Amino acid sequence: MNLPASEKLLIVGWYFPELASLLGTAEKKHVVVLVSNDAPWLSELKDAGTTLNFRAQGGASALAAYMRDGRNVFAMMDNIHPGTEFVRSPFFGRPAKTPVAILRLAIRNGYTLALIAPRDSRVEVVATLPTAGKQPEDLAAWVNQKIEQEVRRAPERWLSWPTLAYRFQAS
Repeated sequence: MNLPASEKLLIVGWYFPELASLLGTAEKKHVVVLVSNDAPWLSELKDAGTTLNFRAQGGASALAAYMRDGRNVFAMMDNIHPGTEFVRSPFFGRPAKTPVAILRLAIRNGYTLALIAPRDSRVEVVATLPTAGKQPEDLAAWVNQKIEQEVRRAPERWLSWPTLAYRFQAS
């Protein structure tokens, strides 16, 4: 995967089968991968400083520090965990809970959003959007629109179908 050079990137993704194969390249690319738990199979990457459990004690503060320092961050944006701050943004024609705190951090720290997706036998950056001058709600809508486009390309490859009901659920 080639990343745009000399930019602070919030790499946004969605759950597709090739995703796990990218984890090994995160350390070489100086990317911190946000995870929701410290699974044993991630321990090597955690020890290398490549993963950050955003739900762990101090996780949000560590993420803010990484982004303040300009470290590239990778986040799955097609899913949301209970207790995550969100905005409702269109996704498959319905208002869906969409994580917003990380988008605020991206704006505050001058990041560019970079959507990744599989293309042929590689994973590529398929769309980018600078966050300067944008509102978090606008970024959430952009992310949802781009992920929806990717899922529609090959719906059978999207691994987050089971989480969709929660994203659509009323508060």
